[in-house]
Amino acid sequence: MQDYTLTNHDIDVACHEVETFCERANGEKRDILRTRLAVEETLLKYQEAFGTKGTFQFQCRKRINRLYAGLSIPGERNDVVHSDSGEESAVMKGILSGMGEIPTWQFKNGVNYLTFTLKKKKLSPAISLLAAVALALFCGMVSSFLPEKYVDFLSEEMITLVFDTFMGLLSAVAGPLIFLSVAGGIYNIGDIATLGKVGKRMISRFLWMTLIFTTVFGIAILPLFPLADSGSSSFRLSELLEMVLGIVPDNFFTPFLEGNPLQIIFLAALAGLAMLILGDRAAAVSSF
Repeated sequence: MQDYTLTNHDIDVACHEVETFCERANGEKRDILRTRLAVEETLLKYQEAFGTKGTFQFQCRKRINRLYAGLSIPGERNDVVHSDSGEESAVMKGILSGMGEIPTWQFKNGVNYLTFTLKKKKLSPAISLLAAVALALFCGMVSSFLPEKYVDFLSEEMITLVFDTFMGLLSAVAGPLIFLSVAGGIYNIGDIATLGKVGKRMISRFLWMTLIFTTVFGIAILPLFPLADSGSSSFRLSELLEMVLGIVPDNFFTPFLEGNPLQIIFLAALAGLAMLILGDRAAAVSSF
């Protein structure tokens, strides 16, 4: 690794090298920009602490399916990412939290070590979904040529067991992921005023899109599912009220045990809002 000084020129060179490496390794464009900004801000912080005569080294490497950018800054013990509480540090932490990766920091033998991590570009979810659907259709067509006893054996002894296990695992993992994503997303918005503007716009757009699509597709399927004349029908306000109030869980643990996504989102929204109101007093919970 080459030695650099903490001058603006060398900091810019290092940031450019990090950006170039990540681009060649097919990193996500958005994460590449965030990583460059975070590395630059980190080195500028150390420039303030150690002066332009201070030195640093950096190394970019690829391991398994992740990209790493490591910084080595000799000098006094100084964790500029986690311990600095200034306004600029808060901006940098916002950038890093958006990446989903806070850099690791260590101090060994008089050297500050920081490692930034970013993910490689992923395959489009639409491509994966289409591949899964095509494979499922192919397997379904092939099974139609098999004897009935073999089809029953595959369905009951293999596919059903794998399906039930997979769905149980999905329910166990999805609940905590939904809770943490929603609560963390609300907290990272920053303030109540911004949350009100963003939340109002998102909810309004969601309701309008739901209404439009429900109306359009409801009319489109009428020829396939004609309305049946049941004689008489009555609207009960209690049923609608029960459906709305059903979003509120009886306790904190039941939604996770039953895998109720609406109740989990409700709890996550309350937790995120509470953290947002507490502000810096909830920093430890947010870091966790």
